[in-house]
Amino acid sequence: MSCLSKSELEALERELNNHDSEVLGRLREFFLRHDIFPPDFEELCDRLGVTGRHQRLGILIAYMIAFWGHEGQERRDKSKYITHPLGALLIYAETAGVGRLDVALIILILIHDVVEDTKVTLQMISACLGEECSLDLSSLSKEHGQKGDDYLIAYLLGIIARGPGVILVKLCDRAHNLETLQPFTEDKRKEKILETQTFHMLMLLPALRSYGGDYIRMADELEQRMNEAIAQYQ
Repeated sequence: MSCLSKSELEALERELNNHDSEVLGRLREFFLRHDIFPPDFEELCDRLGVTGRHQRLGILIAYMIAFWGHEGQERRDKSKYITHPLGALLIYAETAGVGRLDVALIILILIHDVVEDTKVTLQMISACLGEECSLDLSSLSKEHGQKGDDYLIAYLLGIIARGPGVILVKLCDRAHNLETLQPFTEDKRKEKILETQTFHMLMLLPALRSYGGDYIRMADELEQRMNEAIAQYQ
């Protein structure tokens, strides 16, 4: 899975190599001038072990889409909403291991809620980050007004159909949601936990394990992490 085609990545890399860091520099100046540049972007890439210039450019674009899209939104604990995709991203980093991260998944985690919760459209994502990224994000985005067990099952099956990377993104998203349930009412926490145990864990974890290899380890670690989060409220 890749949010940019090989030819697009090669073109970006050639441009960045030709002009050194000029492109990133211009982007940074633009964002700073309009007071929208997240000051911790460089630190984020350092923590994730992402050093390639074209890789950082893709992450920067995704970060800015999420940063701008979620501007003004808050989580239940009154923290900025951007802390959620960042929290899910750090769970992915801890699970996969720094130096073993898929940049396409970093990008997808950062923007995983923008179509569902902001004015950002799939067309924008396709134009900025590529059609594959848009297709992956479409599978992660619930349709407004759709509820119920049948819809949730169909939604999760759509995620499974996109492959292990998208499954992993959804599990990291759900793990972070479980770890930040404290501000919710007891009834809402019970509802989220039951939904997770009945659907997400029973469907997504076996699907991820079915790909074998390191995916089994990551599924085991995420299952343990979610169970530990759930145990706080039982």
